[in-house]
Amino acid sequence: MHLPFQAFGVVMWCVINQKYPFDTSKPDVIEKQLAHVIKFSKKLSWEPSEQLYDFFYRIFEPNVEKRIKISELMIHPWVADAVRLVEEKVVKGTSTENSSSTSPC
Repeated sequence: MHLPFQAFGVVMWCVINQKYPFDTSKPDVIEKQLAHVIKFSKKLSWEPSEQLYDFFYRIFEPNVEKRIKISELMIHPWVADAVRLVEEKVVKGTSTENSSSTSPC
């Protein structure tokens, strides 16, 4: 089963780059999608990691048969690292809240 994960990729791209991954106002948009070149915004204040490049490269794969699957997406190193960081912050935030709380519950 192939689900449309490109939509997820577009949302993630917009969050990171603050623009759409493909400029549909230009006549060569299809050619650029098929060329499969990942270029991040020059306005980023940080350098995207190889894992992030790979994440978008695999999610924007023009050939749907080769595109990343949900099972691969969930274990992709960039996603796994992001989830781990969020979990650490949640656990840290929970333990901080619990230690400063006067409530016994």
